[in-house]
Amino acid sequence: MPPRPSLPDPDTKEHERWCREEALLYDGGSFTAAYGNLAQLWAPGELPASHVPEVITRASYTAKRSNKIGGDSKTITVGAKDYLRYPSKRGGSAAAGEAFTVVADEGTFTARVTGDIQDLIKWITEHRMQQFQGFTLYSGRGAQYGPFTPFAINS
Repeated sequence: MPPRPSLPDPDTKEHERWCREEALLYDGGSFTAAYGNLAQLWAPGELPASHVPEVITRASYTAKRSNKIGGDSKTITVGAKDYLRYPSKRGGSAAAGEAFTVVADEGTFTARVTGDIQDLIKWITEHRMQQFQGFTLYSGRGAQYGPFTPFAINS
């Protein structure tokens, strides 16, 4: 596992990045918090899943084009092409999700969860190998999920 990142110096571009919200996308929802909080929980190379593209193949097609309205048209052929599509999440306050308090070994912060919480729990348990510190999630209704501890290999 890569070494845990150290906190960036204030007033640097890296510090600005750590302060921006980032969404970790998983099947069925998203977990949104400041990037710095996410980077302190999991190895940054694993975050966020929203940066993993899907390859889309566009089929070839033909179309008619004209340079002037009413002018002669020409048939063109557009070849097949592969391109990358990155997952997206819905924006706006209505799609922000439910607020959760994350109590980690080294501090507390708030995150927003969309989708079924069970899908998030599944993602967390599947990525324990990349987890840096233990944490517990608390919903706004008082439900506790966790504690989730990093995967440890005993020698």
